[in-house]
Amino acid sequence: MTSVCFGTAGVPPSGEPGRQGMSARQETIDRYRHFRAIAKQHLGGALKHLSRTAIKEAAQRLGLWSRGKLVLDSPDEMDLVFDVAVFDTRSGQSRALDRYARAHPAAPGSDEALTLDALQHSRFHIVRVLRRHEVAGLVTEDTVTHEQLWLMDEGFEATARRGMGLATRLLRVNGFYMTTGAAVPVTADVLKEAIASRSAWRSEPPSRVVNDPRFPEAVYAAAIRQGEMQFMQFRDPE
Repeated sequence: MTSVCFGTAGVPPSGEPGRQGMSARQETIDRYRHFRAIAKQHLGGALKHLSRTAIKEAAQRLGLWSRGKLVLDSPDEMDLVFDVAVFDTRSGQSRALDRYARAHPAAPGSDEALTLDALQHSRFHIVRVLRRHEVAGLVTEDTVTHEQLWLMDEGFEATARRGMGLATRLLRVNGFYMTTGAAVPVTADVLKEAIASRSAWRSEPPSRVVNDPRFPEAVYAAAIRQGEMQFMQFRDPE
């Protein structure tokens, strides 16, 4: 997997605060699993606020719909369809996630409320893996802002190689970042194809491109076409 370049050269590593030792690692993993379970519950609820038409349109935009049905080379591609549909703003209506939040408000101050708010404010990132975090997870670099992000993900910690590029929505809870459940490997070719899909993006600064609500589906579609999803395998912690 090649590294990703989306902007100018990075900044020197600054590190991420954290406590050493197995107890700190297990405590962090337990917190991550707790918030991840809540996030999955919220996203599962948001799916119930989607119509079949919305899911079909998301699949079509990713090139995963043919002859009236979904066509998947990997079951993980369904996560990309759901991601596009749940966070979609193109229909002119509110997002499915926001409709779910209004219909099922979490108790103020609860972890459920904290996680739901983080999901609603999650942002799409292109990140590069720098190294393993001293406690758990990974230290990644946002390739546009060059900010270092502590990414908690047990699967990626075990399998992601240094320099690997990932495209994913990230939410921040309890001091670290988590994915919303969908991610694709990003190579220079994937990024080039995604940007070329809209002529206006070729002349826009990276910060505007990556924040365009249409960009995630362009990256996902490019990764699917180039067969990058074969390198992905999402799994729940044991």
